[in-house]
Amino acid sequence: MTDRSVPTAGPEGLLPREGTLFLDLTRLQVRLQRPVPTGIDRIELAVARAALAREPGRTHFVVFSAGRPVLLPRGLAAETVGTLARR
Repeated sequence: MTDRSVPTAGPEGLLPREGTLFLDLTRLQVRLQRPVPTGIDRIELAVARAALAREPGRTHFVVFSAGRPVLLPRGLAAETVGTLARR
């Protein structure tokens, strides 16, 4: 018997198994202007990749603009993650 409340290893284990997830990609959007992602950026990339692999209706992406969250279209979130992952 496994305890579902204990996260599994890897970035997938950081994501909730049920419910809706809103993931803030503001840091990754800002990092598009830098030549190479940092260590923290790579962790955020791993979590974002795992989030993109989830069912689309359960995961949404946001960025903060003028102090307010703005929904980021899933395609743009995937493009951001893909661009940084190739660096």
